[in-house]
Formats: sequence, structure tokens, C-alpha cells
Amino acid sequence: MPLSVHHSAQLFSSKQKTRVFSLLLVFLFISVLPSAVRAQVNWSPATPPLPVSLGEVAAAVVNNALFVVGQGSSATCMLTLTPRASAWDCSLAPRPYAGNHHAVVVPSANSFWLVGGLDNDSEGKIQAYDISSNTWASFALPSAFGGSLEAGLVGETLIVCGGITNQVTISTCAARGPGSTTFTPLPDMPVGVNHAAFVSDGVDRFFVAGGRDGPNVPSAGFDTLQIYTLST
Repeated sequence: MPLSVHHSAQLFSSKQKTRVFSLLLVFLFISVLPSAVRAQVNWSPATPPLPVSLGEVAAAVVNNALFVVGQGSSATCMLTLTPRASAWDCSLAPRPYAGNHHAVVVPSANSFWLVGGLDNDSEGKIQAYDISSNTWASFALPSAFGGSLEAGLVGETLIVCGGITNQVTISTCAARGPGSTTFTPLPDMPVGVNHAAFVSDGVDRFFVAGGRDGPNVPSAGFDTLQIYTLST
């Protein structure tokens, strides 16, 4: 004689029944969503692959377009971010110093900067790309800086810290205010790092998370979070 629904339910504990019920609700919720909404929670299957193979990649999203550069090519590649984006444009002006380990900063809706770099004379330089004119310009960083450094904006102030210079990790930091062409030294980081993450609160503080020491060779990282406040 087949088991009744009532008896079958006794085969599951209360905890198991709650879990099964939760999973059924999730499945039901997803199944009734419009397909356009469901696509937003998935990786897009239509994303076109990069036309060139790149390592140590630097990228920026500016004015609804994705820009990518990286080790192995001097190309500047752009993908317009529309729902039906299908083709990269790598015919843009190549960066003048095709290094790697660049930090990326987006100072406006018409430009992005590659800050520092390793190889091909990219050390100690800011390479600024102007989107509307499709041109690059380069500016000098303070002589201490090389590549694989930490850089970003705090408000409109550019901050540069650490990185690798002549195969040595440094703790130097400097700031350049809006409209200025010169850098002002900041106190050194307590721990000099490269390959760290930089983020700011957009007001007066920045954070340098993790990173590692030594030359550009993979090694164990740090558990440090270094915080600096500009207003003090």
C-alpha cells in the first residue's frame, strides 16, 4: 500500500522540512521572475572575449565604456557597455609606455590615468588618456615611485604610496592636489607594501589593505590595514 502524504512527511525532521520548504520558495521565486531580471543575477553569456591576450591587466569604466590595457600588448581596448555589447575596439591610440602593474585612477568622465608601472620605461610616470581626443599624455611622478604601487583619489587629491622601485618595496607616499602639477610628500606608510589594495572614503581618508614585500616575485602577503587621514 503506498504511503500517504501524511506518513511520508514523518520521514523528515522539522529542520529538514524547513530547509526543503525554503528551497522550494527560492525555486518558485526565481522561476516566476521575468527573463530580463533573471539575467541580471547571472554572468552574461554574450560577453565578447578580449581580442588580445593580456596579463597584469589594468581596467577602468568611464562614461559607460570599459577600457582595458595589460602586459603583452600596447593596445588600448574599449568595450561600449550596452545591453548588446558585442565588439571590442582596439584601434585606439596605444599607451606610450607599454608596461604592466599599472594602478588606475579615473579623475573625470572623459579620462583615466595609469599610475606607475613596471617595464618599458613606465616606471615613475602617469599616463593620462583623454577619451574625446583619443590621445595619451605622460607626466612624471616623484622619482621614488616605480610600479605595482597604490594610488587613488581622495576627493580630488591624487594619492600615491608604496610599490616597487629598482626591485625594492618602498613605503613612500605623496599627494597632488587638484589643479597642481607638483606632489607634496606625506608621512611614510608604517609598512612598505606592493600589490596592495587602495581605497578611499572619498572625503579625507584612504586605506591600504594587505600587500607584500620585496621585488616583483610572488610571496606571502601581510595582514595589515593602514589608514591615513589627510585632514590631521
